[in-house]
Amino acid sequence: MYGRALANSSADERELDTYADANAISAWNRQEYSTEPSLLDIPSVFNAIVRHRWVFLGIIASLFIAAVAWVATQTPLYRAQATLELNPSTTRVVDLGSAQEEAVQPDRDYLALQIGLMESRSLAERVARALNLARSEAFLRREPDKATTSSDVAGTLMQNFSATGTTSDRIVEISYVHPNPAVAAQVVNAFANEAVESTFERAYESTARSRAFLQRQLETTRQELERSERELIAYARAANIVNVVSEEGASSGDSAGGTLVASNLVALNEQLADAQNARIVAEQRYQQSSASANAAAVADPTVQTLQQQRAQVQAEYDQKLQRYLPNAPEMVALSAQLAGLQRQIAQATSRSSSSVSGSLRADFISAQNRERALQSKIKQLESQLLNLNDRGVKYTILRRAVEANRSLYNALLAKLGEENSSGTKSSSLALIDSAQAPGSPFAPNIPRTLILALLGGIILGTAAAIGLDRWRDTINTPDDVRSALGLTAVGIIPKLEKGQKVDEELHDPRSPVAEAYHSARAALQFIASGGETPKSILFTSARPGEGKTTSVIALAADFISIGKRVVVIDADLRNPSIRGKKSDGGLTAVLSERRQLTGEVNPTDTPGLFLLHAGTPPPDPTVLLANRALASIVERLELLYDVVIIDGPPVLGLADAPLISACSQATVLVVEAGKTHRRAAANAVNRLVAGGGSLVGAILTKFAGTTHGYGYGYGYGYSYKYDLKSEKRALIGPGPREEEAI
Repeated sequence: MYGRALANSSADERELDTYADANAISAWNRQEYSTEPSLLDIPSVFNAIVRHRWVFLGIIASLFIAAVAWVATQTPLYRAQATLELNPSTTRVVDLGSAQEEAVQPDRDYLALQIGLMESRSLAERVARALNLARSEAFLRREPDKATTSSDVAGTLMQNFSATGTTSDRIVEISYVHPNPAVAAQVVNAFANEAVESTFERAYESTARSRAFLQRQLETTRQELERSERELIAYARAANIVNVVSEEGASSGDSAGGTLVASNLVALNEQLADAQNARIVAEQRYQQSSASANAAAVADPTVQTLQQQRAQVQAEYDQKLQRYLPNAPEMVALSAQLAGLQRQIAQATSRSSSSVSGSLRADFISAQNRERALQSKIKQLESQLLNLNDRGVKYTILRRAVEANRSLYNALLAKLGEENSSGTKSSSLALIDSAQAPGSPFAPNIPRTLILALLGGIILGTAAAIGLDRWRDTINTPDDVRSALGLTAVGIIPKLEKGQKVDEELHDPRSPVAEAYHSARAALQFIASGGETPKSILFTSARPGEGKTTSVIALAADFISIGKRVVVIDADLRNPSIRGKKSDGGLTAVLSERRQLTGEVNPTDTPGLFLLHAGTPPPDPTVLLANRALASIVERLELLYDVVIIDGPPVLGLADAPLISACSQATVLVVEAGKTHRRAAANAVNRLVAGGGSLVGAILTKFAGTTHGYGYGYGYGYSYKYDLKSEKRALIGPGPREEEAI
């Protein structure tokens, strides 16, 4: 039999074993089964709401009523809205006097800038002054006060005004909230108009400031240009530097060639090159003077005339030589004439050659002297130029400063002319849609407020229900029995409605209570190994008043209904629940060996049902229960009856229940739904297991199925032929304690 070995040891040893193993069993049980409900378990949350439905509904109703009251006390607010378009202006970029226009593309930064300008205090004050809101009774909703200023009104305007961008970076929506719809539309339109006007003013002020800045810079640059020119001129005068100006009116450049000395040097270099060429030509002609002289003599007119005359005389001589002899006087005269002409030609030729050679030599000497003179002059100018270059370093620096100042002056002058000709820039804002007086308020939003109140009530109510459930920490459902205790709910006994009595419900085989005990009996009937009914079953609970004794009576009657002979033992020696016809004997007398077992088992008015009552409570029940006598009593009754049902004491912190559990084949823990705490029930299971008991399941009593989200009902019933009222009167008397009715 289950756990009988522990019954052979002494009471002290049993207690030591019980408490020694309790901690190990409890640790195992906590690892396997959690005693805390999960917040994410939807069925558990729903069950918690159902269990605490009045708290849940009360919170929802309270928030809803509060929302309705709040809505009723709120002043309706109207929101008027206008739409503006962003038109970014172009930017003029100046580069050395030339201006170019670049368009500014709108982006999120530009949009944020414009929204910031619209929500600025300065614009709010402009609107307050434009509409004279400090004296407007419709806006102030009271009599105007002389002490109220536009600055005071601006704060109210800023609180109720808003500007937001849209999906497009070029569109801005502005709105204003006020209890008066006409005032809301008037104010938001004033904001739009003043925003557009302010952009014009900012553009004009920007242009004016730009012009003033350019004029100041232009004057400063002009003065700087004059000062630098005066310094350049003074230094040139002191250094004897004369600047040569080109035909275009500009200076010749950065080099010293722009000075007078450099100009002369350039001219002399050109002349020297010409003189060198002339000297070379004269020298070549002089060196070739012989050939040149003969050529000059031949070309002389006198020589050419004499040669012609000689040719005529020679022709005449040759003609007459054919008729006369050479000694003829006429021929002699012609010979003499030829000789005279030949002498004249020779003399003329000599004179012409001498004249050409002298002329060529004179030309060569003249060209050579001119070249030398130019070279000497150039050397003098080069010396002067080197000296001038040394002085021209500072001159060049001063001249470049003058040119830089002149360029800056010209650029500023061109920019000022462009600013004067460009005029005022266009506004960067344009009104698209003006505001109209709204027809209905936007706040308070009654549907949204009530919906939020309901949602808030549901959330708070759910949190309160879960909090109460966790705070109470009770076992409420069969799922809790399985998760917290690791036991199967072999029976789920429904809670009686108000006015119902347990004996009447048990007498009616079709009642939910009777059907529930039928189901529990069926589960226990085949729960032992091999599918047999345990010979002895202990019913205990974690605390008193959980329906343990009622379950014992009902199950005993149910086992009788299927033909079993049942004996019920009231083993709660400290506080007996069942009183028989004799009160001086019972289990206490049998354990103390003052009475025989057969004489203390009494039949009841119900055939097949017998009772061994507890008897007089002993001074120390644990000592009696720890004896071998209890195990012997149970074994003997198991041989005499089909089922031995033991109505045991609650576990509490005592050793009674674990000792009795060790002597029974099966132990059933009775748990009251909504009352038994998880930790207490888990500790009871641990103690029973540590004491050697065989826990086969639990019976959940007083279970409100609809409250915990479970349905309960049967469409069939049974008919029993026994008088349950007489049974109850026979078994349950007005003893020291009665079980609480289910």
